[in-house]
Amino acid sequence: MYGALTGLSKNRCAQLFGEAQVKIWRRSYSVPPPPLPTTDPRHPCQTSPQLYQNLSIEIPQTESLKDVFNRVLPFYRDRIEPKLRAPGAQILIVTHGSVIRALMKHLDSISDVAIEDVDIPNGIPLVYHLDSSLKAVKSYFLASEAEVLRAQENIRNQGKSTKAKM
Repeated sequence: MYGALTGLSKNRCAQLFGEAQVKIWRRSYSVPPPPLPTTDPRHPCQTSPQLYQNLSIEIPQTESLKDVFNRVLPFYRDRIEPKLRAPGAQILIVTHGSVIRALMKHLDSISDVAIEDVDIPNGIPLVYHLDSSLKAVKSYFLASEAEVLRAQENIRNQGKSTKAKM
């Protein structure tokens, strides 16, 4: 949950809060954006109440990558790891960048500081090969190095303030 940044473009966030602060919120491991109250018209409970009215848990008002990690890791261990242990298992996970960063942090034992510099290119599949103990042996993107670098640069440039042209 992007908290109070929900519904704002990354460029608009940078204009409102400054590039440095937006980078901290987007890339740090443990600093979440400001919360989005459940009464805010942008909150999922307001935009799609029928989808959330019967939830037995409360939707977070904001999340850091650490929060995502703590939410995703139990699911990964309980639901995905058992399937990965089957002979010849190949699992496809389709998700957004924060969940991929959380899984990469786990699979590659990436430190809290180093994860800040991990950029996940949009729309480029990431393949992991795991050993029998489910430790990463190798990983790679299914794209040329040039495509990956270009996409990662685009990610790094998101959240930078650009002034409107007159």
